[in-house]
Amino acid sequence: MEQRESIIQYYTSTNREIPEDLLASQGRASHFNVLKRKNCMATIPFSRRDYFKLCVCGGNAVLVTEKGEISIDRPAIFFNDPEIKFGWKNLSGKQDGYVSLFNDLYLNADLRKELRKIRQRFKGSIYPFLFLNEEQYEQFKYLFSLMEAEFTEHSEYRHDIIRSILKLIIYNMLKLQAGLVPHQKIQKGERLVSEFMDLLNNQFPIDSPKNSISLKTPNDFAKELHTHVNHLNHCLKEFTGKSTTEIIAEKLISEATDLLQNSDWNISEIGNSLGFSYPQYFNLFFKKHTGKSPRAFRDEMIAVI
Repeated sequence: MEQRESIIQYYTSTNREIPEDLLASQGRASHFNVLKRKNCMATIPFSRRDYFKLCVCGGNAVLVTEKGEISIDRPAIFFNDPEIKFGWKNLSGKQDGYVSLFNDLYLNADLRKELRKIRQRFKGSIYPFLFLNEEQYEQFKYLFSLMEAEFTEHSEYRHDIIRSILKLIIYNMLKLQAGLVPHQKIQKGERLVSEFMDLLNNQFPIDSPKNSISLKTPNDFAKELHTHVNHLNHCLKEFTGKSTTEIIAEKLISEATDLLQNSDWNISEIGNSLGFSYPQYFNLFFKKHTGKSPRAFRDEMIAVI
């Protein structure tokens, strides 16, 4: 199985202090941070990460992508998610800009939706990044500085404000990208994918073991979206590289592992809440995708804690 750099490994490799919330939870807590790039390491190895990253920088580096290397010789902004491999070779000791890091647990439904737009709009590009002129660069730096100021204040609403600023950064990236391709239209398939993901994600989190998700199969989603299941699957394959069944299974496994770790529901209740009529069906599904039974997974997590 391919290894991904964890968010804790990022802090270690960049010689930064690991935040207490990550240490206490062994990397399983909701996490956000925004950092000035002046202390970033010179080289980042080519790999996938298990976290999201937005970075605005002043240039003079090489971006390593799956489609080749790109010379970053002027200001630029980048987006990275866990599905994208990248590497970075800094060519100068003088660095500028900001890095924003956050994991999947930090996302709310609105932010997930906007991040999907970034992935979809840059699909087919070498990498989700944009070169900036000086005015645009200063505007993005200002938005990152607002996040930094809010993050250090520890106010009651700081994360609501930070998520709003993240969305504003994303909107500005989309606006700039659309300006480069002024006649590009949002395809019907892209809208269908977005609507599918909304239906899937909005079923979670489940607030009671007595409740069960209503949309469980590709046919359930296709019916709700008023489309044929084959068309839905084709669009998802085109825009995400994954089938409807694969995306549903990934979401169910993610929610199952979260409930097994963080709830006191019994395994039968967890399976029922995720749409499995019988416990044995849930056990078989979970073991197929993780290599472990739900009981063994939960016992292992308890032993670690």
